Amino acid sequence: MLLNVTVCCLQDPFDVDEFVERLAWRTTGGTRNAENFDPLCLHAAFEKTIRDLKEMNVSVMKQVEQLEAECNEEEKAHWQRVAKLHEHNQVHCCHVSGCRLGFDVKYTNNTLTTHLV
Repeated sequence: MLLNVTVCCLQDPFDVDEFVERLAWRTTGGTRNAENFDPLCLHAAFEKTIRDLKEMNVSVMKQVEQLEAECNEEEKAHWQRVAKLHEHNQVHCCHVSGCRLGFDVKYTNNTLTTHLV
């Protein structure tokens, strides 16, 4: 059932009414006959699908958190590389032009700061 939930949920845009109708249709076998209708079976199918969706949500949230952590680490490494390149550029710029001015470059709290020294 989880595979069916996954396929239905990945449709864009997601239509909750259509999802419920499809679930009910699959569960009842597509019959509209009141004699063969089993409300307990339909209830069990809805409960299982709700559990499956909750599990899927937990899994997706874990993936999101992992990707956000990776992005944060990559951003931090990027700004550290930028700071090093900036510092390297200042050193070479001053050597070429003979100037004695330089910059103090620091990366803290996701912020690159430079100060004239």
